[in-house]
Amino acid sequence: MAGAGLGNFAGDVPRTCRTLLTDVGSGLMYKVCSTSGCPHLVSSGSLCDECRKAKGKRRTRGRNPYTSKAHRLARARVLARDPRCVCPGDGPDGCGRHHGLCGAPSTIADHWPIERIELVEAGLDPNDPQRMRGLCKHCHDSKTARTKPSGFNNRQNLS
Repeated sequence: MAGAGLGNFAGDVPRTCRTLLTDVGSGLMYKVCSTSGCPHLVSSGSLCDECRKAKGKRRTRGRNPYTSKAHRLARARVLARDPRCVCPGDGPDGCGRHHGLCGAPSTIADHWPIERIELVEAGLDPNDPQRMRGLCKHCHDSKTARTKPSGFNNRQNLS
């Protein structure tokens, strides 16, 4: 059970020291939930119950939305339309790693200008190619780490 009997103890421990904690009385090993910013401790797995439930709600019908037939078709259309990465680089919609268009081969259909989860919450079709653009993996990963709330952009805020 996530954080059973330990409350919010992990929130008081510096991030670098929170990898593994031992409950001496029971001999169980605890670690911090792998969700960025979550202070809960888990004894098994990588997510606490709360984060696991939230992650499950983000998936449609319990399946990965990126493997659906509709997404595969939309991805194929986007990559055919944008065979080269259209990342503007240092612009507001870019990855921030280069100046001007990237031009590398596109491998990912990025939801843009609105993220996939925001499209779903607004009742819009997340598989509409008009709301996607072709990016290379390098630009997509950099852009996602900067813009997604659950991405790696929260690491500098942790001690």
